[in-house]
Amino acid sequence: MNIPLLPTTSIVGLHGRIGWCLAHDDARPVHAKEYGVREYADWRRQADEFQAELHRRGVPFSPIAW
Repeated sequence: MNIPLLPTTSIVGLHGRIGWCLAHDDARPVHAKEYGVREYADWRRQADEFQAELHRRGVPFSPIAW
Protein backbone atom coordinates (compact mmCIF):
# COMPACT_ATOMS: atom_id res chain seq x y z
CA MET A 1 0.00 0.00 0.00
CA ASN A 2 1.39 3.37 -0.97
CA ILE A 3 0.34 5.27 2.14
CA PRO A 4 1.63 8.71 1.09
CA LEU A 5 -0.83 8.65 -1.83
CA LEU A 6 -3.85 7.97 0.39
CA PRO A 7 -6.08 10.86 1.46
CA THR A 8 -5.75 11.83 5.10
CA THR A 9 -9.32 10.79 5.87
CA SER A 10 -8.58 7.28 4.63
CA ILE A 11 -5.45 6.98 6.76
CA VAL A 12 -7.30 8.23 9.83
CA GLY A 13 -10.10 5.74 9.17
CA LEU A 14 -7.79 2.79 8.60
CA HIS A 15 -5.74 3.65 11.67
CA GLY A 16 -8.90 3.89 13.75
CA ARG A 17 -10.13 0.56 12.43
CA ILE A 18 -6.93 -1.15 13.56
CA GLY A 19 -7.52 0.24 17.04
CA TRP A 20 -11.12 -0.96 16.91
CA CYS A 21 -10.07 -4.47 15.82
CA LEU A 22 -7.50 -4.61 18.61
CA ALA A 23 -10.09 -3.60 21.22
CA HIS A 24 -12.56 -6.10 19.76
CA ASP A 25 -10.03 -8.94 19.98
CA ASP A 26 -8.96 -7.94 23.49
CA ALA A 27 -12.56 -8.11 24.67
CA ARG A 28 -12.95 -11.70 23.47
CA PRO A 29 -11.69 -14.93 25.07
CA VAL A 30 -8.35 -16.27 23.87
CA HIS A 31 -9.95 -19.00 21.75
CA ALA A 32 -12.32 -16.55 20.03
CA LYS A 33 -10.06 -13.82 18.66
CA GLU A 34 -11.64 -12.72 15.41
CA TYR A 35 -8.84 -10.65 13.86
CA GLY A 36 -5.60 -11.88 15.48
CA VAL A 37 -4.29 -8.35 15.88
CA ARG A 38 -1.79 -9.28 18.59
CA GLU A 39 -0.86 -12.55 16.89
CA TYR A 40 0.23 -11.10 13.54
CA ALA A 41 2.98 -8.48 13.34
CA ASP A 42 1.51 -7.04 10.13
CA TRP A 43 -1.21 -5.26 12.11
CA ARG A 44 1.29 -3.37 14.26
CA ARG A 45 3.58 -2.62 11.34
CA GLN A 46 0.67 -1.18 9.36
CA ALA A 47 -0.50 0.89 12.34
CA ASP A 48 3.04 2.23 12.79
CA GLU A 49 3.16 3.24 9.13
CA PHE A 50 -0.20 5.01 9.37
CA GLN A 51 0.90 6.82 12.53
CA ALA A 52 4.19 7.90 10.92
CA GLU A 53 2.31 9.32 7.92
CA LEU A 54 -0.22 11.12 10.12
CA HIS A 55 2.64 12.57 12.14
CA ARG A 56 4.40 13.66 8.92
CA ARG A 57 1.21 15.41 7.80
CA GLY A 58 0.75 17.10 11.16
CA VAL A 59 -2.57 15.38 11.79
CA PRO A 60 -3.44 14.83 15.45
CA PHE A 61 -4.23 11.22 16.35
CA SER A 62 -4.33 8.94 19.35
CA PRO A 63 -1.56 6.35 19.17
CA ILE A 64 -2.70 2.77 19.52
CA ALA A 65 -1.91 1.42 23.00
CA TRP A 66 -0.37 -1.96 22.37
